[in-house]
Amino acid sequence: MDELLRPDRFMPLAVLGVLFIGILVAMWFGWKNRTDSDSDLPEPLPVSNLDLPSEDEMTEAVEEHPAPSASDRWEADGIYVSTTKARQPLERVTVHNMGARSEVTVRLGSDRIQLVRSGATSFEIPMQSVLQITTARGMAGKVVGRNGLSVIRWRLGERELDTGIRFHTRDDHNEFLTRSTTIHQENS
Repeated sequence: MDELLRPDRFMPLAVLGVLFIGILVAMWFGWKNRTDSDSDLPEPLPVSNLDLPSEDEMTEAVEEHPAPSASDRWEADGIYVSTTKARQPLERVTVHNMGARSEVTVRLGSDRIQLVRSGATSFEIPMQSVLQITTARGMAGKVVGRNGLSVIRWRLGERELDTGIRFHTRDDHNEFLTRSTTIHQENS
């Protein structure tokens, strides 16, 4: 036992332990500072509540927001890579859990894009907030082959953001780009 506590054996382990804890603390402060710098960003719209509304609420909601036809709806699974500041693919937005990578189901309707995330906050992007639908090679949290990420450039409050999605299949990626670009042009 005394052999393990000798200073020449214990000191390197203690130094490594302190260094490791110091790195973790620095990472936490960096994430907190990034979150504080984005604290003025409004919360994105939540995905429609899954609780069943009352009959009156349902009638009112249908009158205000009629459901898109089945041909207007599209859905696919993928990876939500992150949301970054527009044109700054390494500047991750950390408020409202928007910087966390997660599994996602993307639902595309005639007036919105819904991002239903597993283990993270889901939200939707109204089509009138969408500025551009494009592709990218990578962004904070993921680098893929040429044009492998679908990127939605959109406005939240006064800020422009880029949200990156990596679909599980190339067909879903292409279908999303085609459909969302068409819907975006119709809403512009």
